[in-house]
Amino acid sequence: EIEMPVADFFALPTDDRRTYTNLPEGALITGIKLPQPSTIRRSSYVKVMARATWAFALAGVALSADVDGGRVENVRVALAGVAPIPFRVSSVERQISGRAVTDLDFEALGTLVVEGAAPLAHNGYKVDLLSAIFRQALSDLIR
Repeated sequence: EIEMPVADFFALPTDDRRTYTNLPEGALITGIKLPQPSTIRRSSYVKVMARATWAFALAGVALSADVDGGRVENVRVALAGVAPIPFRVSSVERQISGRAVTDLDFEALGTLVVEGAAPLAHNGYKVDLLSAIFRQALSDLIR
């Protein structure tokens, strides 16, 4: 039996492993353990699509955090539609965690979330799109 944190589950393929997960060959997921929900935990998800509701997102942002007494803690930020696996943005998580809601600089965080982005020839629009939907998701989270 193997247990692994969800943060370790997804991985880009390598020369030695040609899959998008870190599961050993032949492994089968038989269960998922979720932590006890916190009464102060909030989440938001914003995605942009070109087609129907169940179509693959052009871009998506998922946020979760503990929001209590006007402070934001234990932040998680993941991007979708920018890589073949969910892409976690720990630099933004560190910038938000521990801050008062009123001290969040949405513009600066929207810039940081796409810092280092390397779009391909025909998807450069996703940089501005991700920045904008990140700001929306953050606004939804702290409301």
